[in-house]
Amino acid sequence: MPSRFATAALAILAPSVLAVSAPAQADREAANYGHVITDTWGTCYARSVPSDVYGNGGRTDIYRIGTLDEPDFLVASFDFFSQQLFLDCQVADGEGGYDVSVVALGPWPRGSAPDHETVALAMFYGSDEIARYSTKDIAGDRPGAVSCTVSHYQVIDRVNGFGRDLDGREVIILTTVDGKIMSFDLITGDLLHTETGLAPGPGGGECP
Repeated sequence: MPSRFATAALAILAPSVLAVSAPAQADREAANYGHVITDTWGTCYARSVPSDVYGNGGRTDIYRIGTLDEPDFLVASFDFFSQQLFLDCQVADGEGGYDVSVVALGPWPRGSAPDHETVALAMFYGSDEIARYSTKDIAGDRPGAVSCTVSHYQVIDRVNGFGRDLDGREVIILTTVDGKIMSFDLITGDLLHTETGLAPGPGGGECP
């Protein structure tokens, strides 16, 4: 039976799509810094600025590119900062229109156990936050679903990128530490599919 992610494997990844894995030996958080990313086609960009040295406090503004005679213009703004943003500015709304989709990862979690308070993934469509998933939501109670360093842990191994499932829905796909492939709807934020994928990456180490 073909995978529901067969078409999604053809997704073109934006320049902002980076591996999420933290180095297994590194155990020091990098301080937050403001940054800018574009979508795949460069038609819009996100400017994310932190309010704190660590964490998700801050604001992300999405701008569409203007013209020679008109400046770039703001299309969405969220009270959420992320060092790792994924942006698609042409997501069909199902009614003939398009809007902006932003997927933001939470900070590198401290400790060794997932919980319901630590953000793993936040999703936005248009001007609204449509979903937020904690590290516990992603890892569940599965053995091997968490990888640890000395004082931090991770549950997401990497973000594969944007694509479509076999029902034609636009999704973002990620791979968990234990090799699960999870697909989230860009319009509703719903978790659509979870499948067993390839063996997970090296990640960190075992958790206490």
